[in-house]
Amino acid sequence: MRLPPRSILSAFLFLICLNTTLLDAKIGFSNLLSLQTTGIMQDDSISVSSRLLLQPESMVKFNMDNKLEVSAELSFQSTFETDFETDPSIGLELYRLWGRLDYSGYELRAGLQQLNFGSARVLRPLQWFDRIDPQDKFQLTSGVKALLLRKYFRNNAGIWAWGLLAEDGVGTDEIDAVSDDPEVGARLELPLGKIESGFSFHYRDFRRAIFGTRFREHRLGLDLRYDGPLGVWLEACASSYQQEGIDLPASGSALSLGADYTLGIGNGVYLMQEIYWRDYVEHLHWGISSGFRLASMVTYPLGILDQLQLLWLYEKRLELQDLSLGWQRTYDYLSWELRLSLKQAGIQPVIYSIMARFSYNI
Repeated sequence: MRLPPRSILSAFLFLICLNTTLLDAKIGFSNLLSLQTTGIMQDDSISVSSRLLLQPESMVKFNMDNKLEVSAELSFQSTFETDFETDPSIGLELYRLWGRLDYSGYELRAGLQQLNFGSARVLRPLQWFDRIDPQDKFQLTSGVKALLLRKYFRNNAGIWAWGLLAEDGVGTDEIDAVSDDPEVGARLELPLGKIESGFSFHYRDFRRAIFGTRFREHRLGLDLRYDGPLGVWLEACASSYQQEGIDLPASGSALSLGADYTLGIGNGVYLMQEIYWRDYVEHLHWGISSGFRLASMVTYPLGILDQLQLLWLYEKRLELQDLSLGWQRTYDYLSWELRLSLKQAGIQPVIYSIMARFSYNI
């Protein structure tokens, strides 16, 4: 969501003024500064790009009485990007702007916020409202403009209900809606013994961003997770689409099965495997295809500060393989990461890339 600098500054000053007038307020400020440089080699060509990110954040929290807590967050992202060949680009974008009320197990949050759930790690059928990269330490993702109500119970059960405005490029929807179309949904979280379960529903009556035709979609989600000596999870999604004026519906489904285990070797070798399957039955000629994917992850901490991670991704339809090896060192406020990647689709030439990122978070 992009806003002019004057609007962002006005909102920021309003929050600061609010902080100074409230009693018993807890005020927090943080800043993330990150520099990422990526080099890509394909055939005989080499390209280099850099991205500088500054993300300041302000948060206020205070108690009205023993049960009511009020909090708010404001943050934005300022970026400078260059490929060293064309003119650099500078961006200023609102990242989060929300207010929240917590009262006796109820939570009401409104504004530009992060909304995500599910049990899968990498291949996520329930990645409806975020684009979190599993390799990103800071888990940065675009937010959604939403009103979210949650109720938590003592047995760790929970009920969610939300209304939001569609935003193109948020989540992994195969069919993008026109921005600001309203959508609604709900979620039930239940502990079933040692299994954590979630049941989700989402509905949207939307216009396609490309052709402007109108559709209705009903979407159901299921996620289960068991944490024992061997962690096991399931995440699934099923959607039904109906185009206005056409009786033939389209449907789609996706399923992810995963497991993880830590071997007692050295400092502990973490192993993770996920299998993903997607299928579409459609009569509307959207060009959405079925597919099968695999994800394997191995993580090993070299010590308190250092960690190695190997991630392999495979997509059968494109015969795409993506292998990356990363090393990360983390201090209290400073961290850096080096990642080497190899990517190949079918018989196409291999694409080599190297990424270095330095981050300061305080």
